[in-house]
Amino acid sequence: MEIAILIFVFLFLIVSFGAIIAMFRTISKQGDERRKQIVMTASAKTFYIIIGLLVLDFIGQIISIFLNKTPNNLKPFHLLLTSAVIFLLELHNASKKFGD
Repeated sequence: MEIAILIFVFLFLIVSFGAIIAMFRTISKQGDERRKQIVMTASAKTFYIIIGLLVLDFIGQIISIFLNKTPNNLKPFHLLLTSAVIFLLELHNASKKFGD
């Protein structure tokens, strides 16, 4: 049982790092104007979603301070993983929309 959990965690980390690398490779690629538009649209939507998550985290921290509980911060790796997955989903949606 412990080996199955360890294998699952290891596979999850590999997929996570793959998503992060794919995000950075997609952003750094040079391409035509349509490709740039797709990346800009996906980047903008991802930025809005991440800012919303950060605002919600900030509000949650303020509420937990007023309730005398220890605040639960977003971890940097979780934020990076979330942004990578959101970016890949938005990139897929934008490429379907603009026909790439």
